[in-house]
Amino acid sequence: MGPKGATHDERRRLAYMSGMARISTPCIRVCLLDRETGLCEGCGRTTDEIARWGTIGEAERLAIMAGLELRMRRAFLPEATCPAPPAQAGGLDRP
Repeated sequence: MGPKGATHDERRRLAYMSGMARISTPCIRVCLLDRETGLCEGCGRTTDEIARWGTIGEAERLAIMAGLELRMRRAFLPEATCPAPPAQAGGLDRP
């Protein structure tokens, strides 16, 4: 463990550096928040998700990560490159 008397932050940093506290993350260290969408342009997370990332469970992190690619496509790419939403039941495409 860390040296006796180390602060909480120092112990967390030492644990992270030693590989003991690795968690799943979509972060690619391109942290730039888009003002219009509120999403990070690097990973696609919201500021709330980024702030809570270290405190939520692995299952929730993985669920968020599963939707990030589509979220980023919808937010940052032209409409033509995004898949259309599924048709409503009965084959009628009404808004």
